[in-house]
Amino acid sequence: MDEESVHANAWMFNQVLAMGVHGLMLTHADTPGAVRAFVEAVRFPIHHEGVGQNGLKEGRRGVHGVPTAAEIWGLSQLDYVRKADPWPLNPNGELLLGVKEEDKYAVANVEDNLKVRNWGG
Repeated sequence: MDEESVHANAWMFNQVLAMGVHGLMLTHADTPGAVRAFVEAVRFPIHHEGVGQNGLKEGRRGVHGVPTAAEIWGLSQLDYVRKADPWPLNPNGELLLGVKEEDKYAVANVEDNLKVRNWGG
């Protein structure tokens, strides 16, 4: 819903990504901070340094699930880390992210939420 909630629950993104999925959707994307936190949570730190486009900070994803996910994707672990990044933010990334603007709070912020163009929306 908001940035703090996304950060508190980011462990769930890591668990799902470790199973080799190719995409995730953030439901109840109520604020731009929530959308930015979502993108940060699914990116490996190597993909971004400092604060960049749209205030996006360095990625926070851990590598614990890389061996399993890489095997599911049919890639070496190094190639998986390079490819498991959100497209189109990373033109070579193959991870698709989406947000769902599904309540009155998100709708009130939809224009600002959609300005955070670091996901596949």
